[in-house]
Amino acid sequence: MPAVIILARLASPAVAMLCLVACSASDPVAPTVEGFASPLPLTDEGAVVARVNGIAIPQIWLDTMARGRDLDLADPAQRMRALDELVEYAVLAQAARTQPDLADGAARAEIELNAISARASGIMARVGASAEPDEAALKAEYDAQTRLNGDSEYDVSHLLFADQAEALEATAAAPAKPFSELQANYKARARQSVDLGWIKLGQVPPEFAAALGMLEPGSTTAAPVQTTYGWHVIHLRAKRPFTFPAFDDVREGIRRMLVAKSTREAVEALKAKADIEIVEQ
Repeated sequence: MPAVIILARLASPAVAMLCLVACSASDPVAPTVEGFASPLPLTDEGAVVARVNGIAIPQIWLDTMARGRDLDLADPAQRMRALDELVEYAVLAQAARTQPDLADGAARAEIELNAISARASGIMARVGASAEPDEAALKAEYDAQTRLNGDSEYDVSHLLFADQAEALEATAAAPAKPFSELQANYKARARQSVDLGWIKLGQVPPEFAAALGMLEPGSTTAAPVQTTYGWHVIHLRAKRPFTFPAFDDVREGIRRMLVAKSTREAVEALKAKADIEIVEQ
């Protein structure tokens, strides 16, 4: 279907271009008031490399397309390949505006939302690139993770309840039967009744970790443990020594984690500064 073709094009590295072409200033129905779906303004667009029904395709789009496709614009065939794809974006975008039967309201909203999402993802990637941690930050996080995870790992089963009273009831029944039987008895009433397998303290909420660290193999918490997820009844099946991996083995994972954390903090800071109004329906 044509609407699907347009949507698929939006998944490409030059994802924002289709919307930018469609919303060109020369378009008589282009929005005059900036909204979050409005195209990002371009600076230093460079020379015009093509026009499609009067709408200009600037050099900067061609350069961006070439980078995304790893094309050499000095090669005439590769340059034409990039130009042809840009022209295709333009004619599809124009078709969507001039031929309403190509996409109904819901399809158009989905197409535009994909474009907005891609634009936001691109900006977030730029924010992440500016949050690259230095070696000292990487080693500090490594040391913190080493302390957090400790020198043991634990084979754990648990029950998770939304209601404290049910968790207390299960805890009281725990000493009288194998934990697997307790899990079976409460499976229908618990939010979770699972074997977590071998885990480390850093993989669970602090309250859960603190209670788990006090258990001996074969024992169950004497009282339910509350976390943000609810009320846990925790059973430790076994425990064994654990050595945290060497720094070089986990360096890249730590780097990605810190970049993601910094990026999220930057986005939350932008939201905190924004004037946000949720309109009640």
